[in-house]
Amino acid sequence: MLELKKGIDILAGIGGIETLDQAKALFEAKCDSVTAGKLARIANEEALLKIANAISMTDPDAVFVNTGSEADIQQVREMSLAKGEEKPLAMQGHTIHFDAYGDQGRDKAHTNILVPKGIDLGESISTRDRDEGYTEVHQILKDMK
Repeated sequence: MLELKKGIDILAGIGGIETLDQAKALFEAKCDSVTAGKLARIANEEALLKIANAISMTDPDAVFVNTGSEADIQQVREMSLAKGEEKPLAMQGHTIHFDAYGDQGRDKAHTNILVPKGIDLGESISTRDRDEGYTEVHQILKDMK
C-alpha cells in the first residue's frame, strides 16, 4: 500500500533546494516583486521548498504565480498571445489555441503512476518504480525553461 511521506518525494528533492533560505534566495533571483509577494503569503515551508525545487530544476528565466484572480488570468492570456501560443479571436477578450493530435487527452501509453517497488494498482493503471521514475523525471525536466 502507498504510504504518505515514505520514499522519494520527487518535488522536494528534484532541484537541490534543501533550506528555506535557499528557496527564498531563488525566489528573489527568479521572481518580480509581485510574484515574490504572492509566494511570501505561503506559510507552509514544505510547500515553499517544493515550489523552489520545481523552479530550480526547470530553470526558467522568470516565474509567474497564477492565483486565479481576474488580473492573473488576463496576464496569462496576454503572455500566451505574446508568445504566439494563442491567437486572438474577433470577439474581444477571447483567444484560441490548437493542440497537436497527440495532446487530445491523457496519453495512457506514456503515463505512469510512480510507486514503491512491489505496489500493484491493478491492470488498468500503469505504474513505474518510483526510484526509476524519479531519475527519468529529473532528466526530462532539467533546464526545461
